[in-house]
Amino acid sequence: MKKSAALALLLACAPAAGAAPYGAGFYDTSEYLAGRVAVNIVFVESNGSIDARTETNGWTAGKKSEVIGEIQNAMNWWAARNSAAGMSFVYNNVTAYTGYEPITRSSEDEGLWIAQVMNSLGYSEPDYYDQVFHYNNDRRDAAGTDWSFTFFLVDSQMDADGEFSDGFFAYAYLGGPFSIMTYDNDGYGIGYMEAVAAHEMGHIFYALDEYAESGCTTTERSGYLNGLNSNCQNGGGSASCIMRGDIGPYYTPALCTHSQKMLGWSDLDANGKLDVLDLQPTTALAPYSPDPTTNTSPTYYGAAHSTAAYVNSNTYAFWGSPRTPNDISINRVTGAEYNVDGGAWQAATASDGTYDENAEGFTFTAAALGSGVHTIQARAKDLYSFSGYDATPASDSLTINTSNPTDIPYIQDGLGDDIDYSSSKSKVSANWGSSSHANGINHYEYGLGTTPGTANTVTWTAVGLSTWVVRNVTLVEGNTYYFSVVAYANITGEASGISTSDGFRVDTTSPTARVIITSPVPAPTGPFSAKLVVTEANQVYGTPQLSFRTSGGLTVPFAMTFLTGSTWTAVGNVESYHSTGTATFLFSGYDRAGNLGTVISPAASFAINYALAGGSSGTVANSDGAAVYLPSGSYAGTIFVSISTVGAGALAAADAASGDSKKIFSEDLTREFTARDAAGGAVTTFASPVTLTLSYPDDDNDGRVDTDLLKENTLWLYYLDAAAGLWTPIPGVTRNASANTLSAPVSHFSVYTIRSANSSAGGMGALRAYPNPCDFRTTPSLTIDGLPVDALDTRAYIYNAAGELVRTLSPGDGVDGLNVIKWDGVQKDRSAAASGLYLYLVKTSNYGKGTGKFFIVW
Repeated sequence: MKKSAALALLLACAPAAGAAPYGAGFYDTSEYLAGRVAVNIVFVESNGSIDARTETNGWTAGKKSEVIGEIQNAMNWWAARNSAAGMSFVYNNVTAYTGYEPITRSSEDEGLWIAQVMNSLGYSEPDYYDQVFHYNNDRRDAAGTDWSFTFFLVDSQMDADGEFSDGFFAYAYLGGPFSIMTYDNDGYGIGYMEAVAAHEMGHIFYALDEYAESGCTTTERSGYLNGLNSNCQNGGGSASCIMRGDIGPYYTPALCTHSQKMLGWSDLDANGKLDVLDLQPTTALAPYSPDPTTNTSPTYYGAAHSTAAYVNSNTYAFWGSPRTPNDISINRVTGAEYNVDGGAWQAATASDGTYDENAEGFTFTAAALGSGVHTIQARAKDLYSFSGYDATPASDSLTINTSNPTDIPYIQDGLGDDIDYSSSKSKVSANWGSSSHANGINHYEYGLGTTPGTANTVTWTAVGLSTWVVRNVTLVEGNTYYFSVVAYANITGEASGISTSDGFRVDTTSPTARVIITSPVPAPTGPFSAKLVVTEANQVYGTPQLSFRTSGGLTVPFAMTFLTGSTWTAVGNVESYHSTGTATFLFSGYDRAGNLGTVISPAASFAINYALAGGSSGTVANSDGAAVYLPSGSYAGTIFVSISTVGAGALAAADAASGDSKKIFSEDLTREFTARDAAGGAVTTFASPVTLTLSYPDDDNDGRVDTDLLKENTLWLYYLDAAAGLWTPIPGVTRNASANTLSAPVSHFSVYTIRSANSSAGGMGALRAYPNPCDFRTTPSLTIDGLPVDALDTRAYIYNAAGELVRTLSPGDGVDGLNVIKWDGVQKDRSAAASGLYLYLVKTSNYGKGTGKFFIVW
């Protein structure tokens, strides 16, 4: 064991253990040496990012195999020392990297490289001991073991002495969580690593050093049983022992009784079982009900516990403060069995299918029992205790009465599925399952009472062989009532036991509600929210509904979300086409009795007013993304803006005639923008442009319109030119690809839509100039089109037949927003170009260039 500072562990902040032995905490990964142990081997490799890498050969497969074999030999050595400990091991090895070269550093630097190694394995606690404890707990969970500890293996094959710079080469910490060994282990070499590993594992399970150089004393105590270090060479015994160091005790083999006690090995009653494991399980058995019963094959349920733990007397505190140790048991239930009236024991079935935990449920069916009193016993069995079985079995005394009819198997309130509430105070009903008897059933009797099994509301009443009943009765609001039924046998007239329903409550009062408005009022366009609080004596069924009705008679539903108790949040939207004025809330909701509630008390309403007043700026928006922004000064006085849909029939002609663009079919993207002043007069034009916005569907953000799959960058805003019967593009359109909207400044209201502008799939290959020839005496301009609408930095250069540049056209000067080029036939000095043959060159920054020629006449 390396003598160094105590581990700095903050128990108050320690995370809880996962699937650990009963009673074990996060730091209890090696409390006594017994049971199943996860042995984690971490091969530490330097990547040279901080220290120079000296062990350049690294951990080869052959070296790893040597180390693993030596460690397995050490573990097997311990397993052979005491068969009563029932030891088995699960191995896991991993290679992890650090920027340090551990072998060239002092052992005091262990925290630097261990923290990096554990970080690379996914553990980020601030203390590297906590990181390793967390890793050990995870490995324990994954392997299903009782304990877990880690060997860190430092490569030293190319190191001169196989030691750290301060002389240490192999050490471990009492109680874990880890041991550090080098490949060569000083003079021991890889061939004797098994002896070194066996010694260090003793420390992991709290065994102290016994050699004089360790500084041991005979007053030291350690381990689960608080064993005294009486074999310490400094004044103690002289027994050969693995904890004395060197290789002799490993090969003898030798393990003194003093070390054994520190490891938790004692057998005070000499029964061949370790005292820490020799604790009996306990058994509980649920009494069978009803008792007496006519069931000759009753099914029982019980619980087995193997949770008794030997007192942990360990006073060693590796965190440097007084220790309050946990009492821990690694025992577990391995079975449960039962007998009837002292007969042979028979196996019971684990409730989860397997006996493998320290607490298990079990069940069994005691079949073919005759009439009379029977004693049923059950006992649990565990893995480690001396007898294996609970010495005090649980028992139940059960009376079987086969001369009576079988009990009614079920009673359901109501005529169908069982009800919990009734909305009637004057009528009740019930149905039940059939009873049986060797002589047959003569009749059934039912009663109705306010407590189970009683008939203080309806006295016991015969109904023949009917298994249902409906009758008139006077009930009290809010009371709970229970149907009870008894079956009577033919000939002998024996009665079954009284069976009772689970009851129903009388509820004839409909729920009511109140509304708490949480949005500003009067409400402008946009989201509007409120809270709905339902008043109901029992339970609300499902989600209540809330809506509002505008003064124009339009009903708008809210989206409802449960908040807490009897309160829901309600979110709706005020649209620009809703009428202004007072909107009234509407409520509907059912309780579990089926009573419909529609009353809001006190009655609730709110004002809608999305008017923009006094010439100030403002936005009117609908929930579909259609909006208009009116800047300050664009109008005077009060204005009401409405954005509404347009019937498809009114647009069919324009859709068919506008061949230069495509309609979006997946969704109606056409909206009519209208406005009126305070007197109701129409407002169609504005003093300065207003910004209009429409949205398009692209829910998966793939750059294409959903369903239509048209490219997003081909979309454009158009207005309906009613006189021409065409869709006309609007200049100055801006895109917001993340919001899936198009916006543009407009000076008047009309019908607007989003369409896909035709673009060339072949880049610049579709260029054309028309009319060709172009007679400027009758035609105002020559058109060059066929460019992709998403072409950037478009420039057109016009040359005469002599190759002289006569005109350059650019965006805003001959090139419009859809990359259509217009030339009015004049040169750059504004004089008319001569008749004749001309060439054009069109350049873009993203599609390259294209050329063509045309003839003009003046």
